[in-house]
Amino acid sequence: MGMFDYIRVECELPSEVPDIEKAEWQSKDTPAQYLDEYFLTPDGKLEHTEYDTEIEKTDEAPFGFYLHRRNCRRVFCNKFTGSIRFYAKLPSGRFEFCAFVEWGKVIKIIVIEKPK
Repeated sequence: MGMFDYIRVECELPSEVPDIEKAEWQSKDTPAQYLDEYFLTPDGKLEHTEYDTEIEKTDEAPFGFYLHRRNCRRVFCNKFTGSIRFYAKLPSGRFEFCAFVEWGKVIKIIVIEKPK
């Protein structure tokens, strides 16, 4: 177990996914690994939600503070080149895909795992 980021899939996938609207895609291959949001856009770009942080100190929080995200904005990841595996467990089974990205543009998405 460990931290992960969310992938919001807005583009076409190479395999039909039943209940895709219920999918909570996750990845351990993205740079942030802090429950951040990444997007695979309809036009094939990788985007990331950047934000400013604000610390609220309180004795009620498990670690003595809350970390709030403010001023959220989507940014094109034009410096990212690599692969991103993302997965979700749905009522119909586990799905996993791999997106190959070059300078922030999705080159190809392949199926890694799907229910039989």
